[in-house]
Amino acid sequence: MSKRNFNLDIIRSLAVLFVICIHFLLNTGFYQQEITGKTYFVCIFFRVLFMSCVPLFMMLSGTLLIDKIINRKYYLGIIRVLITYFICSLICFVFKTNGFMLKQFIIELLGYKAAPYAWYVNFYIGFFLIIPFINLIYKGLKTKNEKKLLILSLLVVSILPSLNIYNVFPNYWQVIYPFLYYFLGAYIKEYKNDFSCKKSLLIFLTSSALFTVINFYLSRGKVFQFTFFSDYGSISTMLITTSIFTFIYNLKLDKTPMFIKKVFYNISKASFAMYLVSYCFDSYLYKYIMDYNMGIKLLYFVPITLSVFIGSLIVGFIIEFISEFITRKLTNLSISLKIFKKETI
Repeated sequence: MSKRNFNLDIIRSLAVLFVICIHFLLNTGFYQQEITGKTYFVCIFFRVLFMSCVPLFMMLSGTLLIDKIINRKYYLGIIRVLITYFICSLICFVFKTNGFMLKQFIIELLGYKAAPYAWYVNFYIGFFLIIPFINLIYKGLKTKNEKKLLILSLLVVSILPSLNIYNVFPNYWQVIYPFLYYFLGAYIKEYKNDFSCKKSLLIFLTSSALFTVINFYLSRGKVFQFTFFSDYGSISTMLITTSIFTFIYNLKLDKTPMFIKKVFYNISKASFAMYLVSYCFDSYLYKYIMDYNMGIKLLYFVPITLSVFIGSLIVGFIIEFISEFITRKLTNLSISLKIFKKETI
């Protein structure tokens, strides 16, 4: 506990909260409504802000995993992820079907649909497998300028195309934006003094205001316009995510009381399971406000998202406890059988 970076626990806790908040728009039918008036301006501000949820997780991966190398210990780390995914999928599947059909469960489990929010698991498993190799790319760069050039190159090919009007920027590689967030996380860890809280706050406030206005203008009088400009790989999401991350990462929090650190530690620890099982609470709570107009629904934003967060935290904490126990038993078994007696492959 004493060796943990409290700032990173705050970022992870904020990221899972943002996931729950962005799902408010999904579950209230926002995307099927005509965008007009102050209510929808607020909703678009929420979307611009909360879309940083997944990129924050990606940047955290870069900060925490950049030193991982090719060895058995690293690859065994996927076991806990898979166990947590399995437990969450089982819970979500039973909840949404009110029963259990083994064949259907297996099909949906393998298709990342048993837990409806499990698309991120689909992404993460593949990304996890190649992390030691992309770390070699970053570690192979000798100077700070070379690392800046790597990030700039990824920015040009994956983020700037969101600004395209006449295809000025090549857009074939837009889908590789996770690599940008990963390397940004690694760079911030190595050169944190390049980022001040004051500059980060200024970028956050400016970007949030500017891109809320732009997205509102693009969708005004129509349903919300899904473009790459409003996606995880957009310039707006990149700026807001980076400013949030650097602002929190550079805060001086050494004197924070231990009980507060423990609270964020436990939220951070349970965040993956929280992410997945929040579907159950979403499905149960949002049905009670679906008949209201969007203005009334917005009044329920805090009570519903807070209820989903607390419920998901309680269940997620239990799931992580079980997952940790099973992972420990499997690891001890592998050691006793001398399956993994060598560290390197």
